[in-house]
Amino acid sequence: GKLKVSIDQTWLDNAVYPVIVAPTFGYTSVGASNTGLDGTIGSFSAAPSSDGTIDSVSARVAAKINTPETGKIKAALYLVSDSSLLSPQSAEIITVTYDAWNTMTFTGGLSITNGVSYYISVWGTENTGPTNPGIYIKYDTGGSGHAYRTLAYGAWPNPFGSSSSTLKRSLYATYTASATGNLLPAGT
Repeated sequence: GKLKVSIDQTWLDNAVYPVIVAPTFGYTSVGASNTGLDGTIGSFSAAPSSDGTIDSVSARVAAKINTPETGKIKAALYLVSDSSLLSPQSAEIITVTYDAWNTMTFTGGLSITNGVSYYISVWGTENTGPTNPGIYIKYDTGGSGHAYRTLAYGAWPNPFGSSSSTLKRSLYATYTASATGNLLPAGT
């Protein structure tokens, strides 16, 4: 089917461009290399461009390395300034889709602030198959200020207690920007 979107012409004429429907922050590119997530919390440090509420975190899981294997992953955000865990965390994905973006949803209103740096974090574990580790996330090199922590899968640590990393993990957050001012241009 086709999606049909109708937008008021006056609104279009007066909108501030670019109009961003679902803002994101993080690393939205598919990295060229793989790094393990099984028993590792991998993070990407980034700041949103506006205040808002987190809807989801997406992680680009690599293709299966070993077979048979299944895995699960979950996401959370930490403040970079003090490594504190923010609540709530995402729902867990019980069956990972390999060689694809996996999106973990947040419910309960995790608020974020414009210009504040967060560790967008993902953690995985293998359900079956050989451990090598079995779940990998895509990444590129050349970053700075990112983090990771090796820890058996379970309850999120607080504080993060991370080590610094230069890996730009394929990991981003999608959020709903807070309403500011008039939602409609004057005269509508």
